[in-house]
This record gives sequence, structure tokens and C-alpha cells, in this order.
Amino acid sequence: IICLSYAYFKYVPLPTALSILGGLFVLYQIRLYSQARKNKKLTTLDESTINDLAGEEQQAESLKKKELAAKQRKAQNKLQMRLAQEKKQSQKKASANTTEEDMDEDDAMLMFAKGSRTTTKKTK
Repeated sequence: IICLSYAYFKYVPLPTALSILGGLFVLYQIRLYSQARKNKKLTTLDESTINDLAGEEQQAESLKKKELAAKQRKAQNKLQMRLAQEKKQSQKKASANTTEEDMDEDDAMLMFAKGSRTTTKKTK
């Protein structure tokens, strides 16, 4: 420490060295004061401080509950969308799986209902 202080005062000009040491001393005093105040506050907890601490915990819990509810709601929406999409696909498959006979019967019924209009137009 002696060698360090000698080198400090020898190579740093005196007015600058004293102002730096004074600044460091002030910072040290501020740190000590803040630690003492924090310790005093912890030892003498009053109701408002306890309520503040409990309120912070309750806010954190309510935030977690909201996030969980949002996740569940999102998962439920995804499930409903997936089920609706699967239902649409199954309906498309069911309609696509009709046999050729059904298609032929449908074509025959359409031709019967229309009549033979196409042949009359071609002859005129």
C-alpha cells in the first residue's frame, strides 16, 4: 500500500490526485449510507412494506395465471381449427368417393331433366 500511494502521488499531480481521492471517498460514503439504510429498513418492516412485498408476489402470480389462461385459450382455438379442417377434409373425401355408377346415374338424370336441347340447337 505504501509503494502504491508513493507512486500515485509521485506520478499524478497533487490537485488531480486529491480530487480523485475525494471523489472516491464520497462514493464510498454513499455506498455505506445506502447499505445502512437498507439494513435498517429490513429490520424495521412495517405493514406497508409487507403489503408491498406481498402485492408484488400476488401480481406475479396473477400474471402467470393470465399467461396460462391465454396459452390454454390458444391451444383450444388451434384444436377447434384442426377439427374443423379435418371435418372439411373428411366431407371432401366422402363426396369424392362416390362411385362411377352414381356419377352415371346423375348424368342420366341431368340429361333427362334438360331434355335433348343440345341436339335441337345443332340441327337449326
